[in-house]
Amino acid sequence: MAGDTEGRKTRPVCIAVTVAKSDSETVVFILPITTQPPSASRKFIEVPQIESQRVGLETHVRKWVMLDEINTDILERSYVWEDRTPIGTFSSSSHPGSSPA
Repeated sequence: MAGDTEGRKTRPVCIAVTVAKSDSETVVFILPITTQPPSASRKFIEVPQIESQRVGLETHVRKWVMLDEINTDILERSYVWEDRTPIGTFSSSSHPGSSPA
């Protein structure tokens, strides 16, 4: 709807970066995870099926982390998060530019 600032659909997200500020607040940089295939002009990373399984997401559909749709929030003051419990963590080998340990 026009004027909305938050989506109405609960969807998984990737917390890309957290920054602890000097005032004891935590800024989170949030990237959406989608099942809609992105157009070639978008910036994204496809989530491998094994990573979907690792973090507790559905494994029967492809997923992408959208890199050009960054949102920020203050974790301690946020009213958007229904549940702040992480559902999982992507492995370091799934990150672009990372090398196996």
